Amino acid sequence: MLVTLLMAQLLERLLRLLDLAASAGAPLSSVVWMVANLVPHYFGLALPMAFTAAIFVAAARMSDDCELDIMLTTGRSIARIATPYFALAVLLLPFSAYLFGQVQPVTRYGYRQAVYDAMQTGWNAKVEENRFIDAGKGATFSAREVDPDGRHLRGVFIERRSPGGATEITTAVDGQFVPGPGGHGISLRL
Repeated sequence: MLVTLLMAQLLERLLRLLDLAASAGAPLSSVVWMVANLVPHYFGLALPMAFTAAIFVAAARMSDDCELDIMLTTGRSIARIATPYFALAVLLLPFSAYLFGQVQPVTRYGYRQAVYDAMQTGWNAKVEENRFIDAGKGATFSAREVDPDGRHLRGVFIERRSPGGATEITTAVDGQFVPGPGGHGISLRL
């Protein structure tokens, strides 16, 4: 039951992380790393839910088989029947304290670092050498040479056309694609 609850919570987050990685152009391995860092957080949420559900199922089964009625008829109190559940809860207390106090802060930091890394991945498109590319908003650019990573360019040519008909031409010896302001979009640093 614990694994089922954990997986149900992780699947919802996995869909959002896949969307985030796809929009940022991050590799699938970054999504796996982000989900791995979220497991302790969702495990901490799933553990009390699974414990409560297990107690409910056990009590319902004892009630259905009339075992609860027989125990109460023989003189056992509800407190004595519930003692094993309380003992298990006390045994889980140090584990929960360790999970919430030690493991979760470290993995939440790892998750945020993985999200940051995925957002900074940025550009994964290939720029072909000696091809003119329409960058939108009236801008066209080309590069004589492109490094294999697709981010470093040499012999850069940029032409910008304004709506009024004016044309601005910029050339540079080399350029580099970098994440835009706030991690959104791509900027070309000449």
